[in-house]
Amino acid sequence: MSCSPFHELLTGALDGELDAEETARLELHLAECSACRALKTRLERLDAGFSHLPQAAPPPLRPRAVVTPLPEKTGSAPAATAIWSVLLAAAACAAMTFWNPQAVGGSELYLSSNQLAHQSPPAGESPALNEFRSAPLHGKLMAQAELHFEIHLDSDSHPCKDLQLQVDYDFDGDGRVDRSETYASFDTDGKDGWEVYTQGRGALSHQGAMRDFTGGTVSCHLKNASGEVQYLQGNSKLILPHRLGV
Repeated sequence: MSCSPFHELLTGALDGELDAEETARLELHLAECSACRALKTRLERLDAGFSHLPQAAPPPLRPRAVVTPLPEKTGSAPAATAIWSVLLAAAACAAMTFWNPQAVGGSELYLSSNQLAHQSPPAGESPALNEFRSAPLHGKLMAQAELHFEIHLDSDSHPCKDLQLQVDYDFDGDGRVDRSETYASFDTDGKDGWEVYTQGRGALSHQGAMRDFTGGTVSCHLKNASGEVQYLQGNSKLILPHRLGV
């Protein structure tokens, strides 16, 4: 079934416009569709972000200002429609900036063959591994000092429960962990098809401060309480809040 009808219901739910039957339909679909659940979370966060924007007062009018109305055009769209078009375009731009990892900036390291590498591996799938470690890194910490990640995985027909990502940083290469982060668990659905685990699940804990890399490394570990991830897709990656190579 296409998810398009439910996208309209999601926006209606945010505006409080759904009746009981529509709400029940949407909740039933969300229980079965991880993509729409993720979209719902993104829309809720975007809506919450707009609600905190400051209300700027308009500038005072100039004295003796004369406003000449434009002539109406037959068949032109109402002014309200034009205003909503501008607002929706602005919201779309904000959503792309907030959720697009490229807009966040940073350096991408791909999960491949036990390594975190700059070069993207070939497209396709590979048997899942649990631990990945980078080569020595040099780079400056950026202002946006938060890790982002996209892990594309498939547990085939065996649901994987409580999968967690742990990321450890050794910034200076002395063999000691300077910072450690653990992210909230992710459950696979046990169906054929790719699912995406991101930092949007939220951080459970972190210890130590972010800082520059001076010949140090970063490693990540996928751990879970039950089940096994069978495959990782080639575009799985960490996006470090660093500008590497400088």
